[in-house]
Amino acid sequence: RLDVDAFTKNKSLTLKNIVDEFNLAGSAENFFSFYEAQALQLKTDKFFQEKTYFRHISTLNTFRNFLNGSNFLPINNIDLALIEKFNHYALTVLKMNHNTVSGYHKDLKKYLGIAKKKGLIHTSPYEEFKFKYVPGEREVLDNQELLSLFNLYKTEFI
Repeated sequence: RLDVDAFTKNKSLTLKNIVDEFNLAGSAENFFSFYEAQALQLKTDKFFQEKTYFRHISTLNTFRNFLNGSNFLPINNIDLALIEKFNHYALTVLKMNHNTVSGYHKDLKKYLGIAKKKGLIHTSPYEEFKFKYVPGEREVLDNQELLSLFNLYKTEFI
């Protein structure tokens, strides 16, 4: 695996690479458990609101569904190829809006960044995978349409 990785990234295989890989071999922490625990901690510590917490959990559930409902994914098995497949799945199979998928990537990137800071992984696949939001296409209501909605709101409709 190291040999292939070094070849595909056009890098030489060094003793340091081998030692680093050996040290990470035990880092097979479950990404789903890690993500859930970190999200809960961030919510508990008031780093974000409850609605943000639920959005992050929704992202995790979508990622889990992409992996056929799996409950275990070693954190060091998440690579660029998996992120690209998830991107393709969300855009084509789920037919999600580009910005929705970008939001998922933003959330996943956050937790992989935390994993990197904690030394669970050396690099995040998001160091290579780039995404960005695009301006949305929204149709603005004119004054007559707004007035019609307001009048409907004032009526008793059941």
